[in-house]
Amino acid sequence: MNVRLSDLAASLLLPLIGGCIGAPDPIGPVDPPRVNAAVGDDTSETDETDETDETDETDEPEETDTETGESGDTDTGVSTDTGETDVSTETGVSTETGVSIDTGEIDTDPSDDTAVAPDTAVAPDTAVSIDTAAPDTAVLIDTAPPDTAVSIDTGARDIEPDVVATPPEDTGGADAHPPDSASPDSATFEIEAPGETSAPLDTSDTSDTAAPVDTADTATTSVTRFVALGDAGNGGPGQQAVADAIAVVCAAQGCDFALYLGDNIYPSGVTSVIDPQWVDKFETPYAALSFDFYAILGNHDYGGGFDTARAQAQVDYSATSTKWVMPDTFWSQTLGDLTLFGIDTQALTTGFTADQEAWFPVELAASTTTWNFVLGHHPYLSNGPHGNAGEYDGRLGEGTEVQSFFDDHMCDRVDVFLSGHDHSLQWLESPCDTQLIVSGGGGSASILVGDNPTFYESDQTGFLWVELDGNTFTGVFYDHVGAELYRYSYTK
Repeated sequence: MNVRLSDLAASLLLPLIGGCIGAPDPIGPVDPPRVNAAVGDDTSETDETDETDETDETDEPEETDTETGESGDTDTGVSTDTGETDVSTETGVSTETGVSIDTGEIDTDPSDDTAVAPDTAVAPDTAVSIDTAAPDTAVLIDTAPPDTAVSIDTGARDIEPDVVATPPEDTGGADAHPPDSASPDSATFEIEAPGETSAPLDTSDTSDTAAPVDTADTATTSVTRFVALGDAGNGGPGQQAVADAIAVVCAAQGCDFALYLGDNIYPSGVTSVIDPQWVDKFETPYAALSFDFYAILGNHDYGGGFDTARAQAQVDYSATSTKWVMPDTFWSQTLGDLTLFGIDTQALTTGFTADQEAWFPVELAASTTTWNFVLGHHPYLSNGPHGNAGEYDGRLGEGTEVQSFFDDHMCDRVDVFLSGHDHSLQWLESPCDTQLIVSGGGGSASILVGDNPTFYESDQTGFLWVELDGNTFTGVFYDHVGAELYRYSYTK
């Protein structure tokens, strides 16, 4: 075999030279290295067989180094894309780190620190502290109102008893009463010395003061409520209307008993305890009222004259009825802090005065209650057709016995004189420190013709509601549908 030296040299040199510049690279062409500022490469255009992808994946744990902005250092986890990916397509979201870059365009300048912005997403830690604070604030808000409520309730209880109206007898004459007295707001109110209210208004320790205030008020305050009406027992629609109105008012305001001011059974009283008029003219109209009726006698209950048998039948009915109370033709009864004195004015007008003249002063002197009320059918003063004692029905001298009994035993000695006889509602100005109230509209109404000074008067059917709260008297006139007509209060 003949081998030329030139051929041998060529066969030896060609492989050496071709290995450097002539042979194709199985990996593919190499582009200049680039730094991917978006931390990860866009794998959408990278050959899956490209071995440089494996480098990208192994660099992924180094994402914290990218925050230094040294994007040129491949040790920081930034891979070199040896593929042919366009730079403009690599500004999106990295699939390697999962971190979204909101700037949209990546600046490859290593000095640009804005690439650290994604780390500001640590803000959720701040949100946690905000959420934690809110519950603490809510607890403080919820705790405060109960303390405040206690102090308010405590003050209201103590202040209320001190708000009183000027008593009519202290006003000094007809001009002293409110001009438009039909209004419930017509009473003149004044607030007494605030000495008692200073302690309850101290909220420095409301939890300790609440219970003692409630206990003290309950222990020292005696409240009595009742209605007073007369001339009712006709069995007609007027009586029933007033009875229904009483039921409404008592359900709302409270009533302990009723005062029945004479002329209980029209036209001539009853003959016995089984007289059917009891059902028609008392039991049926007041069937909805379960409290007692403390009754006195009127002129019609004596049959228009002085039939003592008819009067005694009403006394005896107390043992038959569950609500009728008439201990005698004149009587006294203590109810709480109130003593009632029921007098027989029909007996007085007919000249039978001796028994009551002897009895009343002794009974009154024995009373130890705060309040003393007298119930008598005939009034001392009235603007109704029957008029004033001493000149009833326009006859001079008629009723002088009632006039004398009031002047000698009642004026300035008792708190209130309640009467009927005239079928109207009147609160009259008194010549002394005794309230004069006519409540005779329990079944029918009559006109007003007199000129006695009054705080209020009305010629319609209705009744009086009274509350005695400690030393404070409140009287309210209501009409036959339960509407308030007039209110007056005073403290003795």
